[in-house]
Amino acid sequence: MWKLTKDTNEVELPDPAADYEAWTEKAQAIGWTAAGAARIYDKDVTAYRGRVQWKDLTDAEKADLATFFNNTTTDSPPGVDGIAATFTLTDHASNTYTARFAQAELRFTKALDNRWDVTVELLLDALLA
Repeated sequence: MWKLTKDTNEVELPDPAADYEAWTEKAQAIGWTAAGAARIYDKDVTAYRGRVQWKDLTDAEKADLATFFNNTTTDSPPGVDGIAATFTLTDHASNTYTARFAQAELRFTKALDNRWDVTVELLLDALLA
């Protein structure tokens, strides 16, 4: 079971598909001089990202996640207003992360028998275990 928590709102979701992704991303940019030499700008910042897919969510789990995503921090129950606010993510092994949705959309795919699949990309304070 994974939990997404914002203030008093806690959404519980089943463990995600086993092939979730975790990666680091350096805040760097590359440019080229007129002579073709590479110039690197390094902000000396590393971001941790993860892509997690939940499959076969029930209608209730879908609704809870959508409310969590769409509600603002002042709504009842509080939410994260898309990418605007951070939340606590607790994974199946009780590891906790400070997380934020990395995309301002939440796209569900309807599977059979009113089951839903969703993939989210997250910004995290550490690499997913």
